[in-house]
Amino acid sequence: IDRSREERSFGLGHGGGPSAFERFLRWISGVGLGIGVFALAGYAASDPPNIPLAITLMWSMTAGVASGIGALVMLQRRRDVDAEFWGRLWTGRVGRWLFGVARMFTGTKALPASLTHRPTELALGMAAEQLYETLPKETRRQLRDLPDVVHRLEQDAQRMRARLEELQEALSDVGHHGNPDPAIAARHDRIVADLSAERDLVQQRLKDAVAALETIRLNLLRLHAGTGSVRSLTTDLGLARELARDIDAHVDGLREVEDAL
Repeated sequence: IDRSREERSFGLGHGGGPSAFERFLRWISGVGLGIGVFALAGYAASDPPNIPLAITLMWSMTAGVASGIGALVMLQRRRDVDAEFWGRLWTGRVGRWLFGVARMFTGTKALPASLTHRPTELALGMAAEQLYETLPKETRRQLRDLPDVVHRLEQDAQRMRARLEELQEALSDVGHHGNPDPAIAARHDRIVADLSAERDLVQQRLKDAVAALETIRLNLLRLHAGTGSVRSLTTDLGLARELARDIDAHVDGLREVEDAL
């Protein structure tokens, strides 16, 4: 919901305002449904049944509903209609009332984070891919490497996140036990220092990968809004590739150290 609001603030409409064809479909839908209502009232009041009114009712309602669906489809291409609808529902009075009722029948224990939270890199990657898929065909051709770069950044960020969790777990219970030999203590301190330095580096790599994904997503938003350019996004993709290569080199270095040990 928050991302949908942000996209609307950028003016993201996948094509700006309604086209002439979309307005025509809306007009046909309104006229057709209006005629259908009057035809239904006339048919209900006729005795015996008025066959011409029944035929008019059938065709007008068919045209009205079909045109309305077509207009809604075109609107969905410009705006995230379903996200707007559910956002207004759950954040409005009805949503607050439903959550209040739900709290009466459920406990206060929170769900595990893994069930309620999607890693940032996956959320950003999915948003970037959706924005890319709605670009014009020629623009997608010019940015054809974008999906691969996004997938690579997602994978690198996930690897960095997993490694960071391992390092944090390893460093969570460090300390000298008893009075160890000075040589052993010195080696222990050296290992802890190395792990701490690696943790800081991995954490920074993770932040860089997430920041690169966010930059790509924001530039795609600007491109949709008409305030960005393909050249600017191409430059960001080049920087993202360099970052991905650096992360791959870092991971390869870790593998070599682990193999040596």
